[in-house]
Amino acid sequence: MQFKIGQSNTDVAVGLSNDVKGFFTNLCYALWLRADGSVQVYESGDPVGQSRPYQTDDVFSIDLIAADGLELVMYTQNRQPISPNWDTTRF
Repeated sequence: MQFKIGQSNTDVAVGLSNDVKGFFTNLCYALWLRADGSVQVYESGDPVGQSRPYQTDDVFSIDLIAADGLELVMYTQNRQPISPNWDTTRF
């Protein structure tokens, strides 16, 4: 999934889930873009790693990757990995 938020003055969570209730804590894998201009990786409602700044024209993605028997989640900002443990996060 790839997206661009276009603003930095509101809190927005974007992510993947198998639960349709629509609550932020129900997102299995998410990026929380905050009104202070920072982005934070969240998994199952918990923060992962450190927050980092973003610009309104940044492009984000959350990718599920299956390779060599591993199933991984990778978060990117402008095609650069942003999760410190992207190579060990399993879905």
